[in-house]
Amino acid sequence: MDITSANNTADVIMRAVHNAQKRLVEGDAASARKMAINADALCSKCVAPPPVHGLVLRVLADACMGCNEPQGAREALQRGAKMNATAADRGGLHPTLKIDCLARLGDLRGALAEVERSCNNDSASVRASRQSAEAFERMGPQGQHFAAAAHNRCAQLLVLSGEPDVALESLAVALALAEKSTAHGAQLKAQGGLVRGHALRSKGELGAAYAAYSNAQHLAAETNSERIMEEITKAIEDVTADPAFEMPGAVHIPQSAFL
Repeated sequence: MDITSANNTADVIMRAVHNAQKRLVEGDAASARKMAINADALCSKCVAPPPVHGLVLRVLADACMGCNEPQGAREALQRGAKMNATAADRGGLHPTLKIDCLARLGDLRGALAEVERSCNNDSASVRASRQSAEAFERMGPQGQHFAAAAHNRCAQLLVLSGEPDVALESLAVALALAEKSTAHGAQLKAQGGLVRGHALRSKGELGAAYAAYSNAQHLAAETNSERIMEEITKAIEDVTADPAFEMPGAVHIPQSAFL
């Protein structure tokens, strides 16, 4: 295939991706799925670069989920992850392409974690989320932001699956990466603080959870992120409404003192 033909094919693939994503936004998952399937076939025929083919499979997975076909989504994501993992490990690969493969690999495994979560496969969800974080970490400094976000999400999944102590370990890794990240560090820390609060609350440590939420609230104020702020505010309201909650630093006076 000459350069002109290759460029034309790439344009067709990316246009198909754009149109499929547009159909998804419009709520027409069935049409998006057909477009993504056609783009997938074209990628296979012209041997598209793994990151590009992986993007097509990511969109196909989203369309499958929109059609309530989690198995189809799972298969698409696993196929995309495998081709990008294989490419990233190939010797002699150009550094830029390797970074692209690892970034796509992290995205695909992160999406797979959400598919598994939707199917109540907690262990598979956590495993895929960890693999997502590992792929982003392999990118080096360019992947620190994504790796921190992936570790935060992994911790959230661990809390939901009843493993708060392991979640706190994941959050420690996320915080270390967020400290190094040059992009959105405060937002990453705020998100991590929110999850930390959830983990501590699930352990029954309500005062510590409140402190974590409050710290996250201060960090979120720096980011102007309304979504995170709303989540944190709701979490603070919930924990302070718990009958067992005592404000940290407050002096507890037993009821008998008033008798």
